[in-house]
Amino acid sequence: MIKVPSYLKKFRSFTLIFIISLLLIFDISGCNKREIKINDSGYTLEIAKAVSHVTSGIIPPTTEITVKFVSPQVEKDQVGKEVSENLFLFEPYINGITKWKDERTLVFLPEKELPLKTLYSGKLKLNKIIAPEIYPEAKELDFSFQTISREIENIDGDFTQVNPDSPVNVFYQGEIDFNVPTNIEDLKDSVHLTVMNEPINLEWSVPEEKNTHFIFKSTMLKRNHEQKRLTLKVNKEKLNISDEYTKAFNLEKVNIVKVTEIKNIEQEHQLGLEINFTDELEAEQDITGFVRIEPALEIKLKKDENKITILGDFKHGKEYNLHISSGIKSKWETKTESEF
Repeated sequence: MIKVPSYLKKFRSFTLIFIISLLLIFDISGCNKREIKINDSGYTLEIAKAVSHVTSGIIPPTTEITVKFVSPQVEKDQVGKEVSENLFLFEPYINGITKWKDERTLVFLPEKELPLKTLYSGKLKLNKIIAPEIYPEAKELDFSFQTISREIENIDGDFTQVNPDSPVNVFYQGEIDFNVPTNIEDLKDSVHLTVMNEPINLEWSVPEEKNTHFIFKSTMLKRNHEQKRLTLKVNKEKLNISDEYTKAFNLEKVNIVKVTEIKNIEQEHQLGLEINFTDELEAEQDITGFVRIEPALEIKLKKDENKITILGDFKHGKEYNLHISSGIKSKWETKTESEF
């Protein structure tokens, strides 16, 4: 018996957003009683009247630095042209060029991609741009931002048979997604698969030009009458990610069928589960009655290769128990031996 994940995280996220929204409303309600501040940088009311937006917070490493003014600051013939005067100062230093994107928007274009997880402070010389007789106190605009850190957005894998007519020889094939472009050579040096503590070679491919999605496949593995322990590890140093990733799992014996993984899914606007087995399931077997949910609810079962998909009227925040009976057959006539 296994407890089905309750999807409570989504509810908590909603609650957190709601609480933050209330705090923001409370904070805004007092703006007319005190000096306006943006992003805790201490902007005066005069600067707030002149500047409507400035780059802040967490940004991708390829983002242009933008300052948008309330009113036009240059003529149309200056749009798109490089500004010769040094208007921006950054710490740490950033080399690049400054241009007017339109009459109200000034952008700084870094010469190259910014390093990840780096905090920057910036300064814009407002007195070189806006009329001093209109805003005499708006001399400099101080702001800050931080480049995003590289994180693993998704990592998944499963065993694939080398020969569809035999369960003995398999590959371990998977995929990994990052939130920002990643160098494949750094990835190859950082991802390691071992079987019983022995390293296994991985082949890599990049199906997209964005360099954020990668596919890997192991050399051939052999199933026999002994269970084998595998470990997939992603080291954090070279990839500059926050935490190491480690997943330990089994290559099961060739003569048994087992549940290997249960995942949350959402299909057809319904919440559900995907149950993965060690082997492709027997196509003709009726699995009705082999899978049930408590508390009882109407579910739809779908069998596809080595997976059973369960869809139903699951509710956020409610707990369910999943029961999988013994006797589910694989295409090799082996069966699940115990209840799960």
